[in-house]
Amino acid sequence: MVTRSDIFAARERLAPHILSTPVTFDERLGAWIKWENHQHTRSFKPRGALNKVLGLSPAEVERGLLCASAGNHGQSVALAAQKVGGRVTVYVPESAPQIKIDKMPALGAEIVRVPGFFGDAEAAAIVAAREQGKTFVSPYNDWQIIIGAGTLGLDLAEQCPRADCWLAPVGGGGLIMGMVIAA
Repeated sequence: MVTRSDIFAARERLAPHILSTPVTFDERLGAWIKWENHQHTRSFKPRGALNKVLGLSPAEVERGLLCASAGNHGQSVALAAQKVGGRVTVYVPESAPQIKIDKMPALGAEIVRVPGFFGDAEAAAIVAAREQGKTFVSPYNDWQIIIGAGTLGLDLAEQCPRADCWLAPVGGGGLIMGMVIAA
Protein backbone atom coordinates (compact mmCIF):
# COMPACT_ATOMS: atom_id res chain seq x y z
CA MET A 1 0.00 0.00 0.00
CA VAL A 2 1.28 3.46 -0.92
CA THR A 3 1.29 6.12 1.79
CA ARG A 4 2.23 9.77 2.26
CA SER A 5 5.54 8.49 3.70
CA ASP A 6 6.37 7.07 0.27
CA ILE A 7 5.71 10.48 -1.27
CA PHE A 8 7.90 12.23 1.32
CA ALA A 9 10.71 9.73 0.54
CA ALA A 10 10.27 10.40 -3.19
CA ARG A 11 10.51 14.13 -2.61
CA GLU A 12 13.87 13.63 -0.88
CA ARG A 13 15.10 11.47 -3.78
CA LEU A 14 13.90 14.01 -6.37
CA ALA A 15 15.10 17.17 -4.61
CA PRO A 16 18.43 17.39 -6.46
CA HIS A 17 16.76 16.83 -9.83
CA ILE A 18 13.59 18.94 -9.95
CA LEU A 19 12.82 22.59 -9.53
CA SER A 20 10.76 24.12 -6.77
CA THR A 21 8.03 25.69 -8.86
CA PRO A 22 6.25 28.86 -7.71
CA VAL A 23 2.65 29.35 -6.67
CA THR A 24 0.85 32.63 -7.31
CA PHE A 25 -2.64 33.91 -6.66
CA ASP A 26 -4.66 34.74 -9.77
CA GLU A 27 -7.16 37.51 -8.97
CA ARG A 28 -9.31 36.77 -12.02
CA LEU A 29 -9.75 33.13 -11.11
CA GLY A 30 -9.71 33.67 -7.37
CA ALA A 31 -7.34 30.71 -7.13
CA TRP A 32 -3.75 29.77 -6.43
CA ILE A 33 -1.86 28.36 -9.42
CA LYS A 34 1.21 26.12 -9.19
CA TRP A 35 3.47 26.84 -12.14
CA GLU A 36 4.71 23.38 -13.11
CA ASN A 37 5.34 24.78 -16.59
CA HIS A 38 8.52 26.19 -15.00
CA GLN A 39 9.66 22.60 -14.34
CA HIS A 40 12.15 20.77 -16.57
CA THR A 41 10.33 19.81 -19.80
CA ARG A 42 7.64 22.38 -18.91
CA SER A 43 5.31 19.99 -17.08
CA PHE A 44 4.89 18.01 -13.86
CA LYS A 45 5.96 14.81 -15.65
CA PRO A 46 9.65 14.79 -14.56
CA ARG A 47 8.48 14.14 -11.00
CA GLY A 48 7.10 10.70 -11.85
CA ALA A 49 9.63 9.78 -14.54
CA LEU A 50 12.60 10.62 -12.34
CA ASN A 51 11.13 8.79 -9.36
CA LYS A 52 10.61 5.68 -11.47
CA VAL A 53 13.94 5.74 -13.31
CA LEU A 54 16.07 6.67 -10.29
CA GLY A 55 14.60 3.62 -8.53
CA LEU A 56 15.44 1.12 -11.29
CA SER A 57 18.19 -1.44 -10.88
CA PRO A 58 21.32 -1.09 -13.02
CA ALA A 59 20.19 -4.17 -14.99
CA GLU A 60 16.80 -2.58 -15.76
CA VAL A 61 18.52 0.58 -16.97
CA GLU A 62 21.09 -1.39 -18.99
CA ARG A 63 18.35 -3.24 -20.91
CA GLY A 64 17.07 0.14 -22.08
CA LEU A 65 13.92 2.09 -21.33
CA LEU A 66 10.84 2.27 -23.50
CA CYS A 67 7.75 4.44 -23.13
CA ALA A 68 4.78 5.84 -25.01
CA SER A 69 4.17 9.57 -25.08
CA ALA A 70 2.58 12.41 -26.97
CA GLY A 71 5.31 14.70 -25.62
CA ASN A 72 5.83 15.53 -21.96
CA HIS A 73 6.33 12.02 -20.59
CA GLY A 74 8.77 11.10 -23.36
CA GLN A 75 10.82 14.21 -22.69
CA SER A 76 10.79 13.45 -18.97
CA VAL A 77 11.85 9.80 -19.35
CA ALA A 78 14.64 10.93 -21.67
CA LEU A 79 15.78 13.46 -19.07
CA ALA A 80 15.68 10.78 -16.36
CA ALA A 81 17.58 8.33 -18.58
CA GLN A 82 20.36 10.91 -18.97
CA LYS A 83 20.72 11.05 -15.19
CA VAL A 84 21.32 7.29 -14.93
CA GLY A 85 23.23 6.78 -18.18
CA GLY A 86 20.36 4.93 -19.82
CA ARG A 87 18.89 4.86 -23.32
CA VAL A 88 15.22 5.42 -24.08
CA THR A 89 12.97 4.72 -27.02
CA VAL A 90 9.72 6.68 -27.16
CA TYR A 91 6.73 5.44 -29.14
CA VAL A 92 4.79 8.50 -30.26
CA PRO A 93 1.41 8.61 -31.98
CA GLU A 94 1.29 10.30 -35.36
CA SER A 95 -1.25 12.66 -33.77
CA ALA A 96 1.34 14.03 -31.31
CA PRO A 97 2.36 17.69 -31.68
CA GLN A 98 5.55 17.92 -33.74
CA ILE A 99 6.99 20.58 -31.42
CA LYS A 100 6.87 18.08 -28.54
CA ILE A 101 8.31 15.24 -30.62
CA ASP A 102 11.21 17.45 -31.74
CA LYS A 103 12.32 17.99 -28.14
CA MET A 104 12.75 14.29 -27.33
CA PRO A 105 15.79 13.49 -29.53
CA ALA A 106 17.56 16.56 -28.11
CA LEU A 107 17.33 14.78 -24.74
CA GLY A 108 18.71 11.57 -26.23
CA ALA A 109 15.51 9.69 -27.06
CA GLU A 110 15.04 7.49 -30.10
CA ILE A 111 11.61 8.06 -31.65
CA VAL A 112 9.31 5.42 -33.14
CA ARG A 113 6.20 6.85 -34.80
CA VAL A 114 3.00 4.84 -34.53
CA PRO A 115 -0.09 5.36 -36.70
CA GLY A 116 -3.13 6.51 -34.76
CA PHE A 117 -3.53 8.00 -31.33
CA PHE A 118 -1.95 7.65 -27.88
CA GLY A 119 -3.66 4.34 -27.08
CA ASP A 120 -2.19 2.87 -30.27
CA ALA A 121 1.31 4.07 -29.37
CA GLU A 122 0.98 2.79 -25.80
CA ALA A 123 -0.18 -0.67 -26.94
CA ALA A 124 2.69 -0.90 -29.43
CA ALA A 125 5.20 0.26 -26.80
CA ILE A 126 4.07 -2.36 -24.27
CA VAL A 127 4.44 -5.13 -26.85
CA ALA A 128 7.84 -3.80 -28.00
CA ALA A 129 9.16 -3.56 -24.44
CA ARG A 130 8.14 -7.15 -23.77
CA GLU A 131 9.62 -8.44 -27.06
CA GLN A 132 12.86 -6.46 -26.70
CA GLY A 133 13.31 -7.06 -22.97
CA LYS A 134 13.30 -3.33 -22.25
CA THR A 135 11.95 -1.65 -19.14
CA PHE A 136 8.56 -0.08 -19.87
CA VAL A 137 7.96 3.27 -18.14
CA SER A 138 4.23 3.98 -18.06
CA PRO A 139 3.14 7.62 -18.04
CA TYR A 140 0.46 6.94 -15.41
CA ASN A 141 -0.09 3.25 -14.59
CA ASP A 142 2.82 2.68 -12.21
CA TRP A 143 3.01 3.32 -8.48
CA GLN A 144 6.46 4.92 -8.74
CA ILE A 145 5.14 7.38 -11.34
CA ILE A 146 2.13 8.13 -9.13
CA ILE A 147 4.30 8.59 -6.03
CA GLY A 148 6.60 10.97 -7.91
CA ALA A 149 3.64 12.98 -9.19
CA GLY A 150 2.32 13.09 -5.62
CA THR A 151 5.32 15.22 -4.62
CA LEU A 152 3.52 18.08 -6.37
CA GLY A 153 0.70 17.64 -3.84
CA LEU A 154 3.11 17.84 -0.90
CA ASP A 155 4.63 21.02 -2.31
CA LEU A 156 1.19 22.53 -2.94
CA ALA A 157 0.01 21.71 0.59
CA GLU A 158 3.04 23.51 2.03
CA GLN A 159 2.84 26.47 -0.36
CA CYS A 160 -0.95 26.93 0.05
CA PRO A 161 -1.85 25.48 3.45
CA ARG A 162 -5.27 27.17 3.51
CA ALA A 163 -6.49 25.96 0.12
CA ASP A 164 -10.05 24.66 0.32
CA CYS A 165 -9.64 22.39 -2.70
CA TRP A 166 -7.18 21.42 -5.40
CA LEU A 167 -7.91 21.19 -9.09
CA ALA A 168 -5.72 19.10 -11.35
CA PRO A 169 -5.79 18.07 -14.99
CA VAL A 170 -6.72 14.43 -15.50
CA GLY A 171 -5.44 12.38 -18.40
CA GLY A 172 -4.30 8.92 -17.34
CA GLY A 173 -4.88 9.68 -13.67
CA GLY A 174 -1.34 9.42 -12.26
CA LEU A 175 -1.16 13.04 -11.09
CA ILE A 176 -4.57 13.14 -9.46
CA MET A 177 -3.95 9.80 -7.69
CA GLY A 178 -0.63 11.05 -6.33
CA MET A 179 -2.23 14.28 -5.18
CA VAL A 180 -5.04 12.38 -3.44
CA ILE A 181 -2.50 10.31 -1.51
CA ALA A 182 -0.50 13.44 -0.65
CA ALA A 183 -3.64 15.20 0.59
